[in-house]
Amino acid sequence: MVEISGEKYTVSGWSLVPLQLTLIRGERKLASATGFCLQHEGRWFLVSAWHCLSGRNRYSHQTIDRRGAFPNQVNLAFWRNNFGLWTHKTFDLCDENEAPLWLEHPSLGSKVDLAVLPIELDEDLVPRTPHGKENATDMNIEVAMDVFIIGYPLGIAVWKRFPIWKRATIASDYSLDADGLPMFLVDTASRRGMSGAPVIARTSGSYVPSQGGMRLLSGVNTYTKFLGVYSGRIIPVPLANANGSGPHNRENETYENDSQLGQVWKLSALHEVLSQGRLPLINPR
Repeated sequence: MVEISGEKYTVSGWSLVPLQLTLIRGERKLASATGFCLQHEGRWFLVSAWHCLSGRNRYSHQTIDRRGAFPNQVNLAFWRNNFGLWTHKTFDLCDENEAPLWLEHPSLGSKVDLAVLPIELDEDLVPRTPHGKENATDMNIEVAMDVFIIGYPLGIAVWKRFPIWKRATIASDYSLDADGLPMFLVDTASRRGMSGAPVIARTSGSYVPSQGGMRLLSGVNTYTKFLGVYSGRIIPVPLANANGSGPHNRENETYENDSQLGQVWKLSALHEVLSQGRLPLINPR
């Protein structure tokens, strides 16, 4: 239950976690995305996808923007203690020499499409985090289970701030690392703007714990488990470049066999970025 402008509304605690990001350079908006905040060792971090904070294709490191621009700032809105108010904050993504300030995976770099930006927050800004919102951390996760990606497809939000819940189905065995990377695949009709969104498993009534059996908690209607961070669908090779190698990062092309398979980076990868992340090894120009 939250109170907004004197009215009370029932809102899921998970709907308060995602933040809508606007990636900018100067006065120009380059893209929108999703992110969320976490605390690690007493510091606040903004979590999103590598390609969002860099503005680059994570394989080629070429800029996604057709004019060659990459973002140097990110703007987002935080709730204040009173949910009827929010404050826009802008954080630098680069220093005065345009070298990145955010961190990538310590050993795999941009192969892991995750990035975290250390941020400083005013005391009256209260980021909602996944911490404390799980009530089924021992839930057994299997292929074909439904999960939810909570973000901002095409920049769409409810009441300007609340995210959209997009259903997805786990499409690869959760215990395996897809493509040898710390991620699993989901079958979903996601859209641009959702990269960086938290992904949760959610079930009603009961759930199967990892040690087997059945778990039913008195007075609890839904069970959730935080699974990772979404970073968009696997990028297909366009027909115009069918004989080329590697993914393509341009929009509005004719694609061959869009699989609608999305990537979710496991919490193990996120913890490695938070605890051991390095400055990205890319040419700032």
